[in-house]
Amino acid sequence: MANVVVQPRSDAYTGILIVSLVTLLIGCLLLFLDYNQYGSSTPPAPNVPALRPAEGAPKGGPAAGPVGSGAAPTNGGGAAKQ
Repeated sequence: MANVVVQPRSDAYTGILIVSLVTLLIGCLLLFLDYNQYGSSTPPAPNVPALRPAEGAPKGGPAAGPVGSGAAPTNGGGAAKQ
């Protein structure tokens, strides 16, 4: 007797796989079309006005650091010793 080989049938998961492949290809096409609209030209430089200090703002350099000597704690990161 000859051995009969039965091919597996396509089920719902095969259909879902085909639908997802088609939607992925459509998404890639739309992404390319969107990207292709920009071309190779560079965008114009933005016209941003210079910043002015706010009324009542302190004059001087950067803000001061935390109060204290500025040294790192010596007791293991600030944990209280017992």
